[in-house]
Amino acid sequence: MAKSRWPDRTIGERFWEKVQRGAGCWQWTAMTNGRGYGRFTVSANRRELAHRFSYELTHGSLTEGMDICHTCDNPRCVNPTHLFAGTRQENMTDALLKGRTARGFRLPHTKLSDEQVVEILNRLKAGARPRDV
Repeated sequence: MAKSRWPDRTIGERFWEKVQRGAGCWQWTAMTNGRGYGRFTVSANRRELAHRFSYELTHGSLTEGMDICHTCDNPRCVNPTHLFAGTRQENMTDALLKGRTARGFRLPHTKLSDEQVVEILNRLKAGARPRDV
């Protein structure tokens, strides 16, 4: 059997030592992914999202397919009181209602501003030919 890389500490100890606790958000201070979410090395061949691992440490295992959502909208936050379980649909609805989804001019491939689209639609409604707009 392979020796543990961390024989002197529990998994919980290893996790919480990478957290800066404060009055509000508890910031993950170790590795993050490209979107700013913390990554925790559980074992030599298994990494987990830090906020998800925090939730499971404090609330127990999740039902398969559930997301962990932030009430604070801070990807680095692992404060269990800021986390709640939800379906993917609930997570996406939460993000949409909080304005965290890219729409319109915030999409990387957008070529027209919202104002330009309104102007084009108004010109078309006024009778302009599409090729002239």
